[in-house]
Parts: sequence; structure tokens; C-alpha cells
Amino acid sequence: MSQQITIVNDDLDLSFKNEASILELLLKHDINIDHSCGGMGSCGTCRILVKSDLKVLPERNEVELERAEDLQFEADERLACQLCPLNNLKIEIP
Repeated sequence: MSQQITIVNDDLDLSFKNEASILELLLKHDINIDHSCGGMGSCGTCRILVKSDLKVLPERNEVELERAEDLQFEADERLACQLCPLNNLKIEIP
């Protein structure tokens, strides 16, 4: 059974298997998203908005937490390079 995430603002479902991050998944599917630091979590340009229930998300790791505090992210704002793909997750790319 295929796992997938949905990009709601493009009405697009992306299947995934072993991608380590949403950024990796987006790039694999040729989805354009800024990622100035190359996925290291230091720039904040790969910000996505989570449209699914936020309770299903893992806590932010140390790298993402620091960047989120610096940029004053809301709870639904996450870094695509630091968040692993979760089945049936719905996201928006601002």
C-alpha cells in the first residue's frame, strides 16, 4: 500500500517510501520549493504549512526548534527539511 502526502494548494498527492524529509520528497517529485541552505535547517526558506491535525506531528527537533523560535513560526509552520513525511499528511507550500 502506497503512502502519500497531499499538497492542498496544488491538489497534488505525492507517494513516498523512504524519503528522510518532506523536502527530499518534494525535490524528488520536481516540486519547486526554496531551500537556500541545502536542507540543513538554518535558513528557514523551506517553510511549509501543515493542514492536517497538528497532534500527529512529531515534536520539532533541536535544529527546527531554534529556527522556528528565531522566525516566530506558528504551530502549523514547519521546515520541510526537518519534518519526515507522514502518511496522509496535508501540507501547503506558501
